[in-house]
Amino acid sequence: MIQLDNKCWIQRTSNRKNKYYFLNVETGVSQWNFPNSVDPLPKNWNRYKSKTTDLYYYVNKSTDKKTWDKPSGSQYLPEEEEIKGWTTKKSNCGNVYYINNYNNTTTWEKPKKERMTGVHDHQEEERIREERIREEMIREEQEMIREEIIREEQEMIREEQEMIREEQEMIREEEMIREEMIREEERIREEEERIREEEERIREEERIREERIREEERIREEERIREERIREEERIREEKRIREEQERKRKERIREEQERKRKQKEAIVFQEYYTKERKPKLMYSDHAPILYPINRHLNIITWNVAQYGNIHNTIKNTYNHKFNMDRVEKEPEYKVRLKNIVDAIDKLFSRGETNMNEAPFVFLQELPNAHGSFWHADRPKQLEFKKFFNNLLIKKRLSNISFNDRPLTEDNNSEFGLIVRSDKPTNIKYLGDVTEKCKDLVRGEVYSTLFNGRSIVYVNLHMKYEEGDFKTIISQKLTRATQELVRLIKPKPSIIYFIGDFNNNIFEEDIVIDNMKYLLGGVMTIEKYTTPRNKAYSLMDNLGTENPENIDGIIKVEFK
Repeated sequence: MIQLDNKCWIQRTSNRKNKYYFLNVETGVSQWNFPNSVDPLPKNWNRYKSKTTDLYYYVNKSTDKKTWDKPSGSQYLPEEEEIKGWTTKKSNCGNVYYINNYNNTTTWEKPKKERMTGVHDHQEEERIREERIREEMIREEQEMIREEIIREEQEMIREEQEMIREEQEMIREEEMIREEMIREEERIREEEERIREEEERIREEERIREERIREEERIREEERIREERIREEERIREEKRIREEQERKRKERIREEQERKRKQKEAIVFQEYYTKERKPKLMYSDHAPILYPINRHLNIITWNVAQYGNIHNTIKNTYNHKFNMDRVEKEPEYKVRLKNIVDAIDKLFSRGETNMNEAPFVFLQELPNAHGSFWHADRPKQLEFKKFFNNLLIKKRLSNISFNDRPLTEDNNSEFGLIVRSDKPTNIKYLGDVTEKCKDLVRGEVYSTLFNGRSIVYVNLHMKYEEGDFKTIISQKLTRATQELVRLIKPKPSIIYFIGDFNNNIFEEDIVIDNMKYLLGGVMTIEKYTTPRNKAYSLMDNLGTENPENIDGIIKVEFK
């Protein structure tokens, strides 16, 4: 990071434009671009500071080209023109000033070229006086700036001294508490020692009493030896039986714990929200919602909720259900289904299978405006359904990150959504349409968050069905998408999650993961998360037949 010397330049923020600008302490002149004299750039290049990212970017004045990378090339500083009758010099801060050879006056402003006459009229003297007054004002302003800087530094020193005093006071208090704890521990040890002595005395008295009893019964004991031996053997057998039973229970508990941990790693399928029945109010979705407990900080639910229009229907503003094409789904029925979906999402956040309050991400596909509605419903109707769905979320204290970071307009035709509780998490950001970044590779949206200083990227995708060697094709697409996202997203992602409906069963074997590792050069680890035994939870026709080739899941790419 390039640092400014505050003896020459000061960085400030514009109240009107909320942008950084730079003030020259000597000349009082301000400018938007970073001072070229501090770190010279190649010719025609300027440096600016981004208010949002606090990073520098570079602009070519000739081509308007912008880049985050510092341009290469030889450094360029313009040569100062020599003016007849004046001497050009530079201050300690690199600012150019001019000395009048006739009257030995100085000025920051570049003088106009004049003839060498050697005679100065009254106007020239007046100009020189004004120039001196202006220079005096500039020096006073510079002095005020220096005094302000000194005052600020002194104030910072006083604050640091106050913090040191407070810290010393805290140390003294901690020392007093520590001494008090030591005394308390010493008292506890003395009390424990007294109790041990008392117990030892009691045990000794008990031993003496028992010894007396044994002595009195010694004669009778000889007669009972045989019976006692029998009882002892029985007691040993009973203890052995108890130990074996305890060992059996311990092993059973270990097996149960191992099974619990194994299930913890598997996806949890909420089949109650996935039905083959044809009643619209029960027909929640194309897929079942599936929860993936990635780790104790991250839980992800994927859900393809099913579009309301069908691309084979050419009649505008009619909504044949995707998997019930023999009947028309009326608008009131579709709105009831949207309400049922929102109610189900609200219940999923309250389920007890895992801690959904820690990181409750619900990635949805085929929301209002997807596929069928894009082709067959007019734009006002799209906007109506979109706002209706958003209001349902708000009533349940839910929030769609995609809606938050872009306006609800008729042009917003995305089928994707990331649903969270309105107050959690607070640092997730919508980065835009992944199809714009990765062209024809995948269709979806990108989100990012920071966790423990690492950049985590989530891609909510909906891939198309691939014919032929679909595993190789999808491996290549996901590899190129990973490379493109790493190149475009700043800061560089530490982990990328590809989440959603892959429309192909790529999880049954490790072919896709192995291909990606090979294509990416082995500089990362790649994992998959899918349903138990790779079972599909998606319908494929109007008869309720499940589609074994269509499985939701997650592919995690983590960089070393």
